[in-house]
Amino acid sequence: MECGIIGLPNVGKSSLFSLLSNIKVLIKNYPFSTITPNKSIINVYDDRLIKLSKIFNFNKLQYNYINLIDIAGIIKNSYKGKGLGNMFLSYIRNTKILINILRFFYNKKIININNIIDPIYEKKIILNELIMKDIEIIEKNIKIKKNNINKLNKILKIFKKKNKNDIIKICNDEKKIIKQFNFLCLKPIFYICNIDKYTKRDEILFIKEYFNKKKEKILFLNIKDIRKNKSKKKIKKLINKIYYKLNYNTFFTIDNKKKQICSWKIKKNSYAYKASDRIHSTFSKRIIKVEVINSKKIIKNKIINYKKFLSIKNKYYIVKDGDILFFKLKK
Repeated sequence: MECGIIGLPNVGKSSLFSLLSNIKVLIKNYPFSTITPNKSIINVYDDRLIKLSKIFNFNKLQYNYINLIDIAGIIKNSYKGKGLGNMFLSYIRNTKILINILRFFYNKKIININNIIDPIYEKKIILNELIMKDIEIIEKNIKIKKNNINKLNKILKIFKKKNKNDIIKICNDEKKIIKQFNFLCLKPIFYICNIDKYTKRDEILFIKEYFNKKKEKILFLNIKDIRKNKSKKKIKKLINKIYYKLNYNTFFTIDNKKKQICSWKIKKNSYAYKASDRIHSTFSKRIIKVEVINSKKIIKNKIINYKKFLSIKNKYYIVKDGDILFFKLKK
């Protein structure tokens, strides 16, 4: 899965999942109501796709998508098996990014396993669980490996200090060694504070300042209110934030015969031949060149006859966000 939703029990994980996916899921007022993870494919709204369809008068559209998973609640010592134990770890390991929901709402009817409202404290609990599981993996590998023992011991020493910046630094230096481990604590994390009408503005500013100093992204959302009012604009905006946090660019293809425009996701700084594989797995072996025009130019000038504006590039052209690509292939 691409994106996992994590956090302590009863912080709003399943509510956010339901909000993003438009799927009704079990939401109960007790810890670990989510045992089997909820999964969904959610469309990524792109207004460029809509604007292009209007210019060309096409009615068939294909949106990008994100794979989303709602993971069971994490508590202190989950890495040792407490709560639902290691059940959550395999799901987290298979994600590319994490959304960490932090409780910042004061509804006393919703069980609070910590009995305090403190997003910073919750953040530290989750990060500690991820780091401790990573430490466990390093220690196991030190016992069984004959090679790189000195480097693994060096990595282990840094991990035990539990300073994420130091961990990132050491892992950048030891890329070849750590790549195989797929460490949990190194996955990009996007934080969301789940607030309510009782959350005070000065409290929000304090938390915001803390995360800014850490150079970490945080968003404050009243998930219950958005669900109640079905605010499509806020939902689409949040989905797009997640999409770009996944480090994707979007390119488009146009099929004049089918009157269809498709959007495709691709990792940033990817070559055109990689993009062609998104259309069909054999295209990268057959690609000769690619013709390109950026959607921004077409939308701005309402260009219908775009062919005379196409630029010819080789297969190593680096695809830019919003490019419309026409692949020329060997027969």
